[in-house]
Amino acid sequence: MPRIIGLLLAFSAVMAVIAFRPGGEGAAVALLQTETPTSTTEPSSTSTSTATTASPTATATVTRTPTVTPTPGPVANPVINFPTSACQGGFPPSSANVTFTWTGPTNVSQIYLDLSAIDNNFVDGTYTTFVLSPGTTSLTRSGLQAAVAYLWRVTGLGLNGDWVTSDVGQFTPCGTQRLLDLTYTCTGGGRATVTFRWAPASSPAFFQFLDLTLFNNNFVPGTFLGLGPMAPTQQAQVWPGIIANAIHYFRVNTFSFFGWTPSGTGSFVAQC
Repeated sequence: MPRIIGLLLAFSAVMAVIAFRPGGEGAAVALLQTETPTSTTEPSSTSTSTATTASPTATATVTRTPTVTPTPGPVANPVINFPTSACQGGFPPSSANVTFTWTGPTNVSQIYLDLSAIDNNFVDGTYTTFVLSPGTTSLTRSGLQAAVAYLWRVTGLGLNGDWVTSDVGQFTPCGTQRLLDLTYTCTGGGRATVTFRWAPASSPAFFQFLDLTLFNNNFVPGTFLGLGPMAPTQQAQVWPGIIANAIHYFRVNTFSFFGWTPSGTGSFVAQC
């Protein structure tokens, strides 16, 4: 209570001084303004909430390329064996039942056996074709003419469209071997290399010889050269060093249970 009374007395004294100063009204106003406490308002803090929008995650679309499996082609060319013959019609036989065998080809859609009695490298229209299922490895044909030279081959059409072909085989069913056309190459110096060809008997002998002479004398011993022995199924022989521009005579002579059986005699001139 005494503190409050003191504050009131001090306030009265101040007001008295202001009232009697020159220009007291303005000063009083100024003083009062000075004495008026100023309320300082702290700036309000504005909280700004920023929403974070999640960006969509890009999903990669994977396009799967189908695996292309190549169509398999033939693995290898077919390999033919020497045919066997069963002779028909007594002796000499008039016909033969011939069995052809081979291995391969694989990965084929079709197999074909071509058979010809003409030595012309299978010109269209000059041979017979037998259509066989894939996997077939043998064929028997009845009624082939005996003692006639035949040529044959096996071909296959691959699943990928490629063709495969065997070597050409030659044989004479139920008869003596038959000579075929030969070829030669000039090698210079008045010489040539000759390739002899023939169709062996399809009932094979023990072995064969190729005889060659410059004399047309029915192969008198001591006047010809004999090349052999050769396998009974051999169908060709290359002979180098043949004298060019001179007539030669040749034959194929086979030896079997019946003794020696010569072919007919052929002749040629290597024109070089």
